[in-house]
Amino acid sequence: MIVGSLLSFPAMALERHGVFYLVEGVTMIAMALAASRIRRIAGRGAVYGAAGAMLVCSMILAMMVGDGGSTATVLTVAEAIIGGVAASALYLLILDALCRLSPVVSVIVYLAGMILSFYLIVLCYALPADIVFAVAWVMPLPLCLAAFKGQALLPQDVVSAEPGRTEMPHSARKVVVLLAVLGFTFTVKESAMGNMLFSSGSMSALGSHVVEAGFFLGIVFLGDKFRYADVVRYTLPVAAVLFLFVPADTDATKMISDVSGAAFYSLVMIYAIFTLLVLCVRYRYESLRLIGFAFGAHYICTMLGNVASHLINAFATDDLVRYYLLLAVALVAVGYMFFLVVDGDTFSLWSRSFIVGEEQVDPATALRNSCEALAQKRGLTSREEEIVLLIAEGLTFPDIQERLCVAEGTMKTHRRNIYAKCGVHSKEALLDLLNHS
Repeated sequence: MIVGSLLSFPAMALERHGVFYLVEGVTMIAMALAASRIRRIAGRGAVYGAAGAMLVCSMILAMMVGDGGSTATVLTVAEAIIGGVAASALYLLILDALCRLSPVVSVIVYLAGMILSFYLIVLCYALPADIVFAVAWVMPLPLCLAAFKGQALLPQDVVSAEPGRTEMPHSARKVVVLLAVLGFTFTVKESAMGNMLFSSGSMSALGSHVVEAGFFLGIVFLGDKFRYADVVRYTLPVAAVLFLFVPADTDATKMISDVSGAAFYSLVMIYAIFTLLVLCVRYRYESLRLIGFAFGAHYICTMLGNVASHLINAFATDDLVRYYLLLAVALVAVGYMFFLVVDGDTFSLWSRSFIVGEEQVDPATALRNSCEALAQKRGLTSREEEIVLLIAEGLTFPDIQERLCVAEGTMKTHRRNIYAKCGVHSKEALLDLLNHS
């Protein structure tokens, strides 16, 4: 990706990055739809070898682009397509492999990889371009080999022998919409700024690095007691305001806008990754489906945001009108994102203990045991215990009402009785109580 940003493409009218994002989105959604078949071949070395070969081929095509013309246009599109398919497939397989670990460990591994990528970005921008290109020629194959060997070393017995649950839970649906709006918003806002967010290289990556390092240290030292919900709630509005309203017209304001924008992006992305990994690991939802749909929607809407910004630029001839129009679109989208992010149903997924002990207790079994212990201690009926378990699995009360085929009034009565017996007044308090059972 860094090499691609350093290259100068003659066919920029085709929006190579837009083609790349579209291919990534389509590839991930296709893999999500074919999750059962993809899973049968996901552990084979040939899959990773093919991804490495495609990345090398993409690099070769990028170097062959030349000065322009119809041939360069074809090569540019081919390079974006081949590279997009390989990169997105490899990324999705790596995230799927992380679901063999406990949620806390999987999030730590993900954050550690993102932190290391910051230093790689700094290194790439510091080194001469010739050295970066030389490394890029040989990097794809070791990368794919490491991914293949790494997933083979992950624990196999943690993965359930039964197929993962394929329905789309309520929390995952919100994450899909959230990532879609995030991709659209950032592309539109970048157009208003007159530059790409990550064009400043290591400076914009600094915002992501601060967020990722903070979450990493919080989880390492506090474990499941780390209240990432509070961190997101308090820092996200500040980052959003700086990103949206600080004009990038001077070096200082551009730095503030880039850093805060990257921090905002990372906060939302980490929130999404947390939620998806917890759903996949703890509740046995099909990871290829959930993660594939979420990130597929993100990349496709990133491309659509690019198209929308070009349409606005075409119809709004005045620079000031165009800037405020793009800003208004981004502001509305960010406002909708806050509605999705500040969500107790999703945040509450992290408020219980997720670390698997030395006895390697299955997470689903541990959750049922906690619900049973709470039911015995608080005198819950069997139906009320069943509802508490469904709440702990991330379902909303309307979802539970539909699942159990009960009337709305009956569902409200069950909820009132559960809250009264447990001495709580909200779902988050109930889940906190469950965590100590």
